Amino acid sequence: MYEQKSDLKSANLMDATRLLSWVRHNAAPLFSGAARSAFIATSILRVLARTGYIHEAVIEDISRSAQAIGSELVRDFQRLERDVFMARYGHIRPGTFDITVPRYDQEPEKYFSFLDATQAQPDVRDTGSFVELSASDIARIDAHFAALGYNFNWARFRTFAASAIHAREYVKFLYTKQVSDALEIISNVGVQYGCNREEMSFLTLSDIENMLDFTSDIDRRIREISASNRVSWQQSLPVRLPDLLTSPDDIFGFEVEASAPNFVTYETVQAPVALSLDNDLRGKIVFIETADPGYDWVFTRGIAGFITRYGGENSHMAIRAREFGIPAVVGAGRHYDKWKTFSVLRCDCRARRVEPII
Repeated sequence: MYEQKSDLKSANLMDATRLLSWVRHNAAPLFSGAARSAFIATSILRVLARTGYIHEAVIEDISRSAQAIGSELVRDFQRLERDVFMARYGHIRPGTFDITVPRYDQEPEKYFSFLDATQAQPDVRDTGSFVELSASDIARIDAHFAALGYNFNWARFRTFAASAIHAREYVKFLYTKQVSDALEIISNVGVQYGCNREEMSFLTLSDIENMLDFTSDIDRRIREISASNRVSWQQSLPVRLPDLLTSPDDIFGFEVEASAPNFVTYETVQAPVALSLDNDLRGKIVFIETADPGYDWVFTRGIAGFITRYGGENSHMAIRAREFGIPAVVGAGRHYDKWKTFSVLRCDCRARRVEPII
């Protein structure tokens, strides 16, 4: 792990660039490797489910048994003192890479209701046990693996899958801490020169590294670079790119493919909707445009379910839904705007259906 200053406010720009360099060359490859292992594991599980070797419930069970960071955060929120909890999780922020968004430890009351910690818990499922397959089912899977040339059986693969999913979440947690700390150092450097977070957000990594060579008028140069980059960003807003670029020609024309929402877990819930994360979320179906690890705090509010516009079956929020056994629709796409117009929804993940009630 990279050794950095414990007091981020005393760190300088050199500390930030060194930390980001360490993230780029060490943490990022480690995280990408862990993520790839988990992706391979879940892909194999999906194929087994589609071809009838296992039930979808087995996938959800393995995800829950992985004991990922989300479950730990919720349990720690319930049992740890506030300062201890923040010392471990305070670096997390919604929008992981967005320097303008406050971290948990900067605005804790915005994210957590500490006075209601013991009652705001979702139903965190017991972990450590698997859905047991019959001996004949296991034999079929083992024979299938052997026919494909795999040198492992179901028992070994199941252990690997749970370990890979856990490793991805744990390494992601460590990776995002380094990124978050680097962003705070950059923000504090901006404060030294009278520049706010929004101005600093328009600096590229190269801009920040080049600042090390500045010897005078640093505040003016930061603002000039930031303003220029902001103009470029604004000019890019009307441009829409495809989800997948396969050639330079895709920039000039492409077809938008319709995507089906991902229904996660086999649970059903009927509840009022919450469109704003500032309101009371307990017992509600929460709408979140797009979510990353920084939104794990919503699972301390006893939500009934959630719907996101973006995301896939292997996305962070899909993993959390399986981990907590919460009904969710991830990657609702064009349905997102329609569903959010209703006050009460019934989400039946088993039937893959969302119905408006009111």
